[in-house]
Amino acid sequence: MTDPAGTAVEAGIRQWVQAFNAADLEVLLALYSEQAVLVPTTVPQPLSGAAAVRAYFERVMARRPRLLARLHEPLVVRAQIDWALCSGRYDFREGDSETAAWRPARFSFCWRQEGALWRIADHHSSFAPS
Repeated sequence: MTDPAGTAVEAGIRQWVQAFNAADLEVLLALYSEQAVLVPTTVPQPLSGAAAVRAYFERVMARRPRLLARLHEPLVVRAQIDWALCSGRYDFREGDSETAAWRPARFSFCWRQEGALWRIADHHSSFAPS
């Protein structure tokens, strides 16, 4: 990706995976807009706003064994001046055991530029069909 928006969004997705895997709640939440909508993998209804997104990720990060994510390349990024869509695939597994199975999932993130930062405005995640 050569355009600045696409580069920022690709870096943001990688940062999301790193923060998720490190259970770094504050770094993860800083990627989301205050009005973000999250359609999570493990909850049937959309969650709206910073408080709902925080509560969801607090529950996810408190799980034992903890969930881990693995990003697949390539990412599909369609960038405009102040927003970008990024779609792709990631896998989740429970715990650090190398023998634990990865479960495939897919995602779509809509990023919006807020000042100098790119933040997630909408995040949809779902397990992929087998």
